[in-house]
Amino acid sequence: MKKGLLIGASMIAALSVSQVAHADQWDDQVRAQLGNAASIMIKDGMQIAYQASVDDMREGSKATLRYRLEKGVSYIFFGACDNDCNDIDFTMFDGEGDEVASDTQSDAAPAVTVTPRYSDEFTLQVNMYHCGRNPCSYGVIVGRQ
Repeated sequence: MKKGLLIGASMIAALSVSQVAHADQWDDQVRAQLGNAASIMIKDGMQIAYQASVDDMREGSKATLRYRLEKGVSYIFFGACDNDCNDIDFTMFDGEGDEVASDTQSDAAPAVTVTPRYSDEFTLQVNMYHCGRNPCSYGVIVGRQ
């Protein structure tokens, strides 16, 4: 009986490790894309305003990210998605809730630029329109000039 429980526990542990490794693989894909974007931003004279954030969500879901932006500073928000995702979109809203920028093209690498007229907290809405294998990993990195 103890041997059966031990084997069962080992199988559960192996499955859990496998699921974590799988999730890390997709997150790693996104981190690599965001790392490339950061390198390009820096090469183009930009600074990283907010480090990359990586999460996952299911097809049809939305996530909300908030950023404190300064008046007169140009920002670029670049997104990336794992290999199972082929359509993720960005919509940026100012502190009043008005849309100020969006990228709703059918692709997995959205980008929006914003130069606020006033300093405030802005909201980036991330929409996962198509994820071939739920959930999909996605990420955002923010540059400033």
